[in-house]
Amino acid sequence: MRNSFLILTKTIFLLALSQMSFAQNTGCSEWKLKEENGNFKTYVRECEDSPIKEFKVIDRFKANFETLVTTMNNVNTTKAISETCKDARIVKVIDKNTEIHYFYFDLPMGLADRDMISKFTFYSTDKNYYCCSEVYQESLVPSPKGVVRLNKAKATFAFEKMDDGTVRMEYIARADPNGWFPAWLVNMLARKEARKMIDKLKVLVQN
Repeated sequence: MRNSFLILTKTIFLLALSQMSFAQNTGCSEWKLKEENGNFKTYVRECEDSPIKEFKVIDRFKANFETLVTTMNNVNTTKAISETCKDARIVKVIDKNTEIHYFYFDLPMGLADRDMISKFTFYSTDKNYYCCSEVYQESLVPSPKGVVRLNKAKATFAFEKMDDGTVRMEYIARADPNGWFPAWLVNMLARKEARKMIDKLKVLVQN
C-alpha cells in the first residue's frame, strides 16, 4: 500500500506541469528552507486553511528557453513525465493565454483512479515565462464511474532567461490528493516527488 501511495503522490505533484482552491500567499507563514543543494533550494510553509503545506522550489539550470516555453505549453508534457497519466488533453480554449485541460491518472490496484480539470494560464516574453494551473470548477468532462476528481490543486511556474545560458526557476505548489491520505505523509513526500519531476523537466528542455 505504501508503494501505491508513493505513486499517487507523484501523480498529484506532476499535475503541476499541466496545474487549489487553496489560496497562495494568503494566511501562510514565512518560508522555511528545507533543502539546499547547489542552485536547488526547497522551502515550505504552513497555511491556515489546510494541514497540507505549501512548498517552493528555486533552481537554476542549463536550458533552451524556447524549448522550455514550448514544453510548458504542451498539455502532453504531463504524460511524458508521469508514470500514471493516461489521458491529457485540451478541452476548451478560452483565449490565447488560457486553456482548460483534462487529465486522467490510472493508479495501481487498490487505489481509485484520479482525474482533474484544470485552468491553465500562461504568459511569456523574450526572457520570462509564467504559468499557473489550478482546479477549474466547471465539469466540462464527467468523471468515469469510480474515479475520484481532484478539487484542491494549484501550481505556478516562473522562469527567467539568464545571460549565461541558464534559466532561473521558481515553482510554488500545494495539492490535496483527496481521500484518506494523512497530511503528514503528503507533506513528507511532496518535496521528494517535486524534485524528481523537475529533474525530468530539465531533460526535456536541454535542447
